Amino acid sequence: MVGSLVSIVVVSYNQAEFIDLALNGCVKQSEDYPNIEIIVADDGSTDGTREIIDRWIKNYPSLVRLVGGTVNRGIAANFNAGLGAARGTYLAWLGGDDVMLPGKIIQQVKALEEDQTASGCYHDAEVFSWPQNETLGLFSQLYGGRAFSVDKVDARKMLDPRVQMLPSTLLLRRDRMPAAFDARFRFHNDYIFDFEMIATGGPYIRVAGVYVRYRKHLGSIGRDETVRGMVLEENLMALGLLTARFPRYAKHIRKRATYYLILEALKSFHGGDRIRARQLLRAAYVQGAPLKALGLSIVGPYAAILTEPRYRAVAMKLRSLLS
Repeated sequence: MVGSLVSIVVVSYNQAEFIDLALNGCVKQSEDYPNIEIIVADDGSTDGTREIIDRWIKNYPSLVRLVGGTVNRGIAANFNAGLGAARGTYLAWLGGDDVMLPGKIIQQVKALEEDQTASGCYHDAEVFSWPQNETLGLFSQLYGGRAFSVDKVDARKMLDPRVQMLPSTLLLRRDRMPAAFDARFRFHNDYIFDFEMIATGGPYIRVAGVYVRYRKHLGSIGRDETVRGMVLEENLMALGLLTARFPRYAKHIRKRATYYLILEALKSFHGGDRIRARQLLRAAYVQGAPLKALGLSIVGPYAAILTEPRYRAVAMKLRSLLS
């Protein structure tokens, strides 16, 4: 199949151990979809990643190219560098430590060619732990939930905390994208980008199949307790920005903010900080969820254990009740 040009943007930073495998999966996409370009947006790696990328450019000079400087500027700036260099009709993201599986690009292009109302599409992923290299399961079962029980995700569904999609599973229409990622946000610039694209350009549609392996690092930022408070602040700041830009979704945005407050309260109960937990529940009460806040003020100390990974299945059901 020779169709519209697809830009695969690989974002990397100090991933010398993984970038070979990532680029190999990208190059193999050309076997059944030749019209691709591979742009590696490297954010000033210092561990030998650049040298590995240079070898791929030497071997595939018409296919692979590098953008980015020698100074680390942050993930939003790195995404923007790749976005600015992309020439394709469609754009696919890939984390420098993730792996594309055969058939990804051709299947996603087919989906978007068939549905002109969609601004993008997504698929499932296999999650594996690192450095154990142990398969943990499908992203849809572990994290994504609601996104994989529907055929498309519109702006309202995007505000449902049960709806989650990995950036590495997306293929997007270049002409419907926002101008740039918001560099003011460290953790949620991709969520703001995707919400704005869906709200203004059309829904993301689901493509059946598993076309990416997603590497879950033992030391990933989601496990770092020191940044937990910063993540909550950014969550609420991002939702405030979306309220200002898209006031028609204010009711659903407020419900998502309430969810974040309640979830953080449970984590505070689990950490033994009952004063902070009750303050957060009071904020959720004011936000418009009095019954949930009152109920969790009673059962919260007991339900808090569900924040531990071994209780994920039960926690996913609790998430549905809180949403």
